[in-house]
Amino acid sequence: MKMAIRRARTILIAAAVAAPVMGVVDAGAATALTCTSVDSVTDPATTVSVTPAQATREVDDEHTVTVHAECNGQAAAGDPIKIEVEGPNAQSRKDVLDEDGNFTWTYEGYSGDEGVDHITACTDTYDPQACGSARATWVSGDDGWF
Repeated sequence: MKMAIRRARTILIAAAVAAPVMGVVDAGAATALTCTSVDSVTDPATTVSVTPAQATREVDDEHTVTVHAECNGQAAAGDPIKIEVEGPNAQSRKDVLDEDGNFTWTYEGYSGDEGVDHITACTDTYDPQACGSARATWVSGDDGWF
């Protein structure tokens, strides 16, 4: 008999309420959100996607990616996210997902080199981490002028 292993992950989302005086924010009470799946490999409770999944850009142009994360089908609002770029434009960034579970980031193909950036975005909240990936191919914008 095959037994299913149930994994539970809990994240805390602080409810922020703007106070009427000088833009002060009150963190309020934290609300727990639990992500549960039968098997985190074949049926992950947390999903992360990066779009566009593939893109081609000219060297020294900008590339914009949007990360979207869900926990049990709901936007993973307020979750920390880490994006790493490996390739000719290697860099990383940490930020927080918005109320729709999205984070949009634009970076420049600053290296001047052709090649492929492998972009990986992971939540910092879960163990194991939930990740999504994409690629950006950088090509020369040679217009034939010397």
